[in-house]
Amino acid sequence: MTILPWYIRWLAVAALCAAFGGWCYVHGMKHTQAAWDAATVAQQAEAAKQERANRAKESKLKQQVIEAQNAAIERNKKNQVVIAAARAESDSLRGDLAAAKSKLSGSSADAVRQYAATVSDVLAECSQRYTAVAGKADGHAGDVMLLQEAWPK
Repeated sequence: MTILPWYIRWLAVAALCAAFGGWCYVHGMKHTQAAWDAATVAQQAEAAKQERANRAKESKLKQQVIEAQNAAIERNKKNQVVIAAARAESDSLRGDLAAAKSKLSGSSADAVRQYAATVSDVLAECSQRYTAVAGKADGHAGDVMLLQEAWPK
């Protein structure tokens, strides 16, 4: 049996160490890549879950705004009906006042005619202004309710 020279033994040990180191390196890379891939999949799943939750919340908020807008439209329709009724009543009252004023014109007492005419004019003007103010107030109230109902809760 021949004894191998010392440098060949060292070369064999070095080759064996290099092979073992290479195997460890490749195995470590595979393990690290697998961990990285698992973390990436988990992050993507969490991002998808958050995206679904955000879309559901956005959809709920949009539906809330749509419902508030529809309620505001209905309130405006009702307000328009009430305003039209108030205008009709005001016009009727003005007609009644004009008829009363014409009856007073045949009267002999100047003071009564003047008084009735003044009262009629004042009442007609008050009625017009009241109707206009009530219509604007209802519109503003409707806008406030729209904003309150549409605000996210």
